[in-house]
Amino acid sequence: MHGCVIVGDIVKSRKLEDLPAVLGRLKRALNRINRRHRDDLLGAFKVFGGDSFEGVLWTPCHAYDVYREIAMALRPARARCVVAMGEITDLADGNVLEMNGPVFERAAQRLEEMRKLRSRPKVYLSFVSDMPDQDSLLNALAMLILAIQEKWKETTWEVAESADLGVNEIARRLGISRMEVHRKFSIFGIDAVAQAEREIQAVLNRMK
Repeated sequence: MHGCVIVGDIVKSRKLEDLPAVLGRLKRALNRINRRHRDDLLGAFKVFGGDSFEGVLWTPCHAYDVYREIAMALRPARARCVVAMGEITDLADGNVLEMNGPVFERAAQRLEEMRKLRSRPKVYLSFVSDMPDQDSLLNALAMLILAIQEKWKETTWEVAESADLGVNEIARRLGISRMEVHRKFSIFGIDAVAQAEREIQAVLNRMK
């Protein structure tokens, strides 16, 4: 059968002074994901190897939501993540760490390639499937989003996360002026990121 494997790790985890706190945030995020997407799981998300995580979905429809939840939880630490679609030959009664199949090999290989990359821009999210045109589009959008977000400070992140509330409510909640909210949107590409994320979701929905 086919499934969507999501595997990743914490970037440069050994250099993090607050690694236990980061791991705590990762575990809480995975617990939230397992509860929220329990009907979509072939294998619940688990931490393994100290700083890595893995889970399996029936389809890629919620894959970007999962990545985003993990990435936001770890911030300012980084998550490196592969979303791979392909064949699973052994479901191992739902134990994700014992499942087997070509898609797991593909995901592990791509994650290792990402670890070894020395060029810029860095790649923190990669999509792999049997549809190279779709993969190219998804990976280009992911790199665009990450390139824009590289320039974001904490207040910009807060504005972006509150974007659906409207300018007046964002300004009130964050204690900043309406002009400052408008400035964040215009200078830091918040709308562009939102549009790219919607396009990623649309592509994933077509791949199910």
